[in-house]
Amino acid sequence: MGSKWIRQSKEYLKLAAEEGEGVTEKVQEKSIEKVIEKVGERVTENQRKILEEIIRNKYITVKRLSEDIGISERKTQENIKKLKGKSLLKRVGPDKGGYWEVLAK
Repeated sequence: MGSKWIRQSKEYLKLAAEEGEGVTEKVQEKSIEKVIEKVGERVTENQRKILEEIIRNKYITVKRLSEDIGISERKTQENIKKLKGKSLLKRVGPDKGGYWEVLAK
């Protein structure tokens, strides 16, 4: 399993370099696709957007999430609570200085 993962990673980095895109952006997009594929229909559109934004920036605030997604802070917090309840999202550390972790199953 380890060698397969290393081979895929090398191919992925080579592809990203050939396409002229930053590796970071490609990794983020691949992570987003992988998470969305795994969670499938278990999440709403707003919850999917929250996961995407958190994958892009694990230090994002609820206020910024609500602004980026276009829903109220209260609705953002409700969706985060539901994602935590589904074991898809976890907060690591304190409100200030902590970060989000997406737990794709």
